[in-house]
Amino acid sequence: MSGVNVTYISMQGNKFLVLIRFIRSLIAHIRREKPEIVVCKYFPLCSLILLASRKTQFVLDIRSASVTTNTWKNSISDFLIRFAYRRFGHTLILSESLRKRLHVPKARIMPLGADRIADTDKTFQHLRLLYVGTLNNRNIPETIAGIRIFRDQNPGTDLHYTIIGSGSPETEDHLRQAIISNQLSDFVDFAGPLPYTELALPFQTHNIGVSFIPMTPYYDKQPPTKTYEYLMSGMAVIATKTFENRRILQPHCGVLIQDNAAAFAAGLERLQQELGTFSSARIRAGYADCSWEYIVNEKLYPFLKQLHASKA
Repeated sequence: MSGVNVTYISMQGNKFLVLIRFIRSLIAHIRREKPEIVVCKYFPLCSLILLASRKTQFVLDIRSASVTTNTWKNSISDFLIRFAYRRFGHTLILSESLRKRLHVPKARIMPLGADRIADTDKTFQHLRLLYVGTLNNRNIPETIAGIRIFRDQNPGTDLHYTIIGSGSPETEDHLRQAIISNQLSDFVDFAGPLPYTELALPFQTHNIGVSFIPMTPYYDKQPPTKTYEYLMSGMAVIATKTFENRRILQPHCGVLIQDNAAAFAAGLERLQQELGTFSSARIRAGYADCSWEYIVNEKLYPFLKQLHASKA
């Protein structure tokens, strides 16, 4: 992007040494460049960069709580986020629910946004499902089993499901085996990872976005980027009933389901019945204030101007 400078810090070596190298580089950069404002996306020990300057205004940006399957790790990670929050002068956070989970009451909401990946108006005649995202800890084989149930009940339905993403070798192998064991090779395509610049075509040719997020305490309050990207591209969405998906998804934009195969099949049944009611233009219109452009211009820029004015 024009006007953006990127400095790369090597990730080679021991993780702890990499972290220390990164922090030292940040401190050196801040002392050299003397910026008026530093916005720091949270990372472990990030409060050490406060040692770099007393004249710089530091802003902590919290984009996520810990979302591992290990409750103990999540508790430690969330504690460290709160520790950093108490040391920064200003804090931005993704959502009200995340602010409550982390107990950071003075953090300012800077919501999640997304890019409009496709501008085409979809034809809602057939089910063209698309999942884009990580495969790790998402239970995507449940969606494949759900399609098997749906096809057994609706054998003549014109349906295709494309999965784009990557995971551990074990996760990817499990996904391939689920496609084969459910005899869905003609209906489900695991495309593997695609670079962001090549996502426009699948977002143009598919009309249903799959936001299948496990309904667990650690995912419940985490806003999902892909839900926004599907909606802003004019797609209807089949989404699990996490707190944030319930908050985001408007009734005319898709269906909410439980995180299991039977619920996914039932959700497809509802989508098939309601296909004729969806409109890409109407879906996009409901999320016009969720674009990164809107959030930067209407929320982030005024906040930064306020910080600047306070130092004048």
